[in-house]
Amino acid sequence: MAMNLKLLAPAAGDDKNGVWVDADPRRVREVVTNLVSNAIKYNRPGGLVKLELGQESTRGWITVADTGRGLTAEQLAHLFEPFNRLGADELPISGTGLGLSIARTMTELMGGSLEASGTPNEGAIFKLVLPRTGERGNTEGSARKTD
Repeated sequence: MAMNLKLLAPAAGDDKNGVWVDADPRRVREVVTNLVSNAIKYNRPGGLVKLELGQESTRGWITVADTGRGLTAEQLAHLFEPFNRLGADELPISGTGLGLSIARTMTELMGGSLEASGTPNEGAIFKLVLPRTGERGNTEGSARKTD
């Protein structure tokens, strides 16, 4: 069941920071975990993973960026296809090719979107976008069922 969920910036320590979104906390955790896991798994030794929050009037988002292998335009076109590992099955990196497909479906069930961009050998950026709510305690529109 969807509810108001506040995404906090890493350095935030008070209730004035962060972005309130209308989302299922468990599903947001699963999507972000998948994105961060992939950013680590497909990164280069000594690479970086960066998470950032953003917002505008009707939506909030979290981006997960890495400095890893990156993605070609051809890979981006097939990125969310189930079981398509985009050539990673030839690498010693475990996976089934289902994570991003499931993450996108869960995101869409919450009324959001999952976007991707990348540059070969420079890294990839994934953006989880969700509808905003006014503030904590605002339950209007938060009854969206995602099960």
